[in-house]
Amino acid sequence: MGHLHIHEKGYWENKTIDYAFKADESIEKALSGNKYIYAYCRRIMCDALIAKGGTTKGVMIQGVEPVREKQVCGLHKCIIKGRYLNDDDSAHAVIGATLAENLKADIGNTVAVISQGFDGSIAALHLTIAGIFKIGNPEYDKFLLQMPLKQADETFSMMGYIHAYIIKASQIDKIDSITTTLSQQLQNNVEVSGWEKLMPELMQFIIMDDVSGYLFDFMLFLVVAFGILNIIQMDNLCTPCAE
Repeated sequence: MGHLHIHEKGYWENKTIDYAFKADESIEKALSGNKYIYAYCRRIMCDALIAKGGTTKGVMIQGVEPVREKQVCGLHKCIIKGRYLNDDDSAHAVIGATLAENLKADIGNTVAVISQGFDGSIAALHLTIAGIFKIGNPEYDKFLLQMPLKQADETFSMMGYIHAYIIKASQIDKIDSITTTLSQQLQNNVEVSGWEKLMPELMQFIIMDDVSGYLFDFMLFLVVAFGILNIIQMDNLCTPCAE
């Protein structure tokens, strides 16, 4: 997911191919000029159907820049079979282990993908599976497919439009600073969102984990306090007997 996303306003609530924006020089300049940004990459994202033989499944497609993607996210480290994408790949893809199992697909196999194009046309192509990954997140392992950005741009008739910039901060505590700075610099039709907004369920999990930690510490404190109190009471009871 990265630490921050830049996407068109309304995209994260709807997540359709229609919410795309032009990756122009002003955005690139703002990103490359921010000293707190470690790396960033562009993505095209859409839903599609994937088929092999008589099996058809729903899939989340990410068109990525392989080299720059490696600097931002660690999916390339989760390849369990085959290889990750290269910048010179065209009609290639990497897919999740559960998706590969459901399709009965292996590296070197060809799968068919069909979706809607950005211009309203029907987008379809055949992809050769270059690698299979296993992240450990059931949703991604079951539904995610990554393909080269340049091929996604051509297949889905994006005409240079993208759905998101994915940003990795050099320091976690600088995310709010990056968000504020970029929001002031960029055009009005895009928005900058931190991981708290992008993954509210993770934020809720962190809060619950903190609360459970506080409760555990409180219970431990009570146990220790009652133990000390018990020792003091026993000492007071035994003192008259000793005298």
